[in-house]
Amino acid sequence: MKWLRPTEIDLGEKRVGKVVKARFELVNPTGRVQTITGISNSCGCQKVVIELNGKTYETTREAFRAIEVPAGAEGELEVHVKIPSVGEKLTELRLHTTDPESPQVRVQVRVTGVEKFTVEQDGRIVSEVYFGLMTHRMQKELAVKVKSRDGLPFKILGHERAAPHLDLRYVAEKQDGASPVWWVRGKLGPGLSEGGYSETVEFTTDRGEGFSIAFTAFVSPPIRVEPSGPLNFQMVPRKKGATRTVKLIAVRPDDRFEVEKTEVVKLTSNRKKLDTSKLTIVTKPATGGHEADVMVTLPPDLPAGMITGAMRITFAGTAFPPRQVAFLGFVRG
Repeated sequence: MKWLRPTEIDLGEKRVGKVVKARFELVNPTGRVQTITGISNSCGCQKVVIELNGKTYETTREAFRAIEVPAGAEGELEVHVKIPSVGEKLTELRLHTTDPESPQVRVQVRVTGVEKFTVEQDGRIVSEVYFGLMTHRMQKELAVKVKSRDGLPFKILGHERAAPHLDLRYVAEKQDGASPVWWVRGKLGPGLSEGGYSETVEFTTDRGEGFSIAFTAFVSPPIRVEPSGPLNFQMVPRKKGATRTVKLIAVRPDDRFEVEKTEVVKLTSNRKKLDTSKLTIVTKPATGGHEADVMVTLPPDLPAGMITGAMRITFAGTAFPPRQVAFLGFVRG
């Protein structure tokens, strides 16, 4: 016989933002007094309510106090779960007891978060539209379908003002007035700042409730540098020097570039400045102008110790901003 029955409950579809409850039968299956010594749970569990022998214990993992359970006692365990977002959520609760046969009892609660309106992209329900890798000059289009879950017609009345680089428009799938299906279309870019981009836009409808869509992307410089971190020479043999290569790749397949100038802007040995002319930099563009290799050579006469520095790569024209690449290494003594 088990402490909790059933071991899993599926609550089905519930509205996002609600707190739902799952109830389990609780019984001490042993022939002696036992103690519930604690509870642990995955994220989403708001609290646990235990009813036993006419007493109610409302608790959380942090505030839990041991509960004595008489032999054969029966009661109920109620798990409160908050639904944070659209999609399936699994919450697991673990009950810790003094029963040597069942020191830890596990139950699971499944629930699928839904909104009054669903947003679909390529046939999948989503809460976020991810544009993937972009550049400052790039523009990408979007198209998502918005449906009412009850199948009743509605109208999109408007949306929050989005940033200038996000253009949105919407149209009903049926043009004869209100429709149960709408399309949200638009474009993202150009003009995005480098780094992570994230924006959530709230839409209003004539049904009293609206919906939101998060738009995200990662904005890369137009020319990607490999390796992405510092160029590492690692251990450099004394009086031999070393050569390492930086690869430059245009993010957009149709972009072409030309390296106009490379220069060492910093070179130190054990934190002391060195003559930057000691380094040799050679650029080898690939056929087609979509890639290029920049080879950096440390000379054999560098002093022993830690070497750090940086080089600046400038491109012809104004379409591609300069890139700076750091490098480091250690010259053996």
